[in-house]
Amino acid sequence: MNWKILLTISFSLFLAVSSHSQINSTESIRKSFHSISSHELLNFAEELSSEKYKGRLSGSPEYLEAAKWCAGKFAEWGVKSANNDSYF
Repeated sequence: MNWKILLTISFSLFLAVSSHSQINSTESIRKSFHSISSHELLNFAEELSSEKYKGRLSGSPEYLEAAKWCAGKFAEWGVKSANNDSYF
């Protein structure tokens, strides 16, 4: 059998199996994406650009407060941290 044909068949089988296992994942991502409202995004942008964070200059106390606010949102949403301990 020609190696190109074998490679094509193998790749096709891989895609068929992987796409079947990703259907639920893709559907979940689509539902999550469509659950985000533009008003909610505007509220997040307004919060992070509010005067209390004073521009969020790196290393400033306001930057840390903005980072804490974001970490709180991640925890609220159930986002897992990269190091399983903290978002920082």
